[in-house]
Amino acid sequence: MAAEYGLRDASDYGLMYRNFTGRTDLDALFAPLAENDPVWRWFLKGDKDALAEWCCSFAENLENTMAARTVDLDLRDPCANYDTCVNDSVLRLMYTGGLGYQVGAYPFVQVSWKDVDENFAALVVSGDKEHVSVLAYSFADKERMARMLVWNLPPGDYEVLQGPEYADGSPVDRLHIRLTRWGAIPVRLEPGKVRKIHVHRLNNIENQPETLPDLALSAADVLASKTNPVRGDYLRLDATVHNIGSSCARNVIVEAREVPSGDLITRKQLGKIDAPLKLVPSRVRVTFPWQIGSTAEGIEIAVFQEQSSREITLNNNRVMIPLSKLRDHKRVPKVRIHRDPPPPEKPLEIVALRRVVELASDWHVKDADWSRAPVAILQHRMYSDSDVVSNLTEVRALYDDFALYILFLCRDPDPSSLKAQLTKRDDRVWDDESVEITLDPYHDHKFYYHFAVNSLGTVYDAEMISPFWDGEWTAKVFADEQGWKVQVTLPFKTLGICPKPGETIGINFIRTNYADIDRGDRQTSIWQKVPGWTLRPAYFGHLRFG
Repeated sequence: MAAEYGLRDASDYGLMYRNFTGRTDLDALFAPLAENDPVWRWFLKGDKDALAEWCCSFAENLENTMAARTVDLDLRDPCANYDTCVNDSVLRLMYTGGLGYQVGAYPFVQVSWKDVDENFAALVVSGDKEHVSVLAYSFADKERMARMLVWNLPPGDYEVLQGPEYADGSPVDRLHIRLTRWGAIPVRLEPGKVRKIHVHRLNNIENQPETLPDLALSAADVLASKTNPVRGDYLRLDATVHNIGSSCARNVIVEAREVPSGDLITRKQLGKIDAPLKLVPSRVRVTFPWQIGSTAEGIEIAVFQEQSSREITLNNNRVMIPLSKLRDHKRVPKVRIHRDPPPPEKPLEIVALRRVVELASDWHVKDADWSRAPVAILQHRMYSDSDVVSNLTEVRALYDDFALYILFLCRDPDPSSLKAQLTKRDDRVWDDESVEITLDPYHDHKFYYHFAVNSLGTVYDAEMISPFWDGEWTAKVFADEQGWKVQVTLPFKTLGICPKPGETIGINFIRTNYADIDRGDRQTSIWQKVPGWTLRPAYFGHLRFG
């Protein structure tokens, strides 16, 4: 049997980069493993000579690495030392972004990629157009034995896309870095070759070792409500989250995404999971619906802690379940797969004209700018076999250097009896008389913002389906004898863009109207028709800046 050698401490990969020059240094780098070692310890199986080639190749590209743990670190400090520690907020932001759209909060950088191993999330920690350093979290090992890696990307591994430049002189708050190929770490260990052993932390009061909270999932813990589900079906999924550490896990989040698209299915906050009793893990069950997407091959469910200063381990906290396994949950005959129609080749388009005069306080449609703006009409109905809309809704758009302005004209024969009662921000205002805007600012058909306002002026906003995001924007409501109007102001700083004439973003407009005399006939009208439900950016219409 091959001997097992371990790295001496959490910074030894960094030491390897700085000190390792050949096979003769392996004795200084590796040490035989000991049981119950009270430090972070990773080990490689094999003799030292066999490991030398891997170490050399790894060290050529790697600047430093660290164990997947968290310590206190001030993210506002531009000189923060990422070589030895990483704040849990950084870890959380990288981790919650999934495998698709990544937005980091420090510094304000968006990371995306093409032709890159999908099992790695990345966050740029420093860089300009000539040099980029990336912090990555590897999920490559199926047993979730992950490491935080920091490396410098050689030229050609990335491109810097145009960042927003605001006319008011405010600083750019998001830079887009796109990784173009996976050249930074050419050698990967296969699953099972790297694993983590015992972890301790010293309690400062009693000076006693304390095992950290450890959240876990397994494929057996996720059950589907239907046998043999097919694409287009709605499933009720039940996932069980275990706390297998020794202390309470607080601010626990469960997130589910489609594979391979990475589209977010749900994100739920569970609160806390109590500490295990008598070595038996504490469990919390979370249930959520999922309509299987037309290209879905499975689901990926992750559990993690948010806004926690505790050290945490992230073993077994992400599981991927192929759709084929869900089909085999109970063996029944297969049925025909329902497929959504492809996105329209020529979506509806509205042109936003540049504003030249101040907008009037009552937003009269005859104002000079609004009167010349092209009109979009919400002429389709959602969730109905009929496409007849009882009350007409018109939408116009303007913009200037600072914001996008959307005007809704909601026709109604009796505006004094509008059905609306919600008054708290981020309530389900779409259950009232309301209008909604879904907006894909980067036009990548994946990410979107959701804005809504009811006839009382109560607002809702979300980044994807998470209402925890509160953006800076305004909505003003005005009623007259023809119905009610809403003017929405969306600052480009909030949207993270600075559009130029001719550029296009994705957008859609929705209205909820209780149309009959008793206000009982709920109608949802939409501009660009979307199959299934409204929050699908691949089916949005286009807004072009004129």
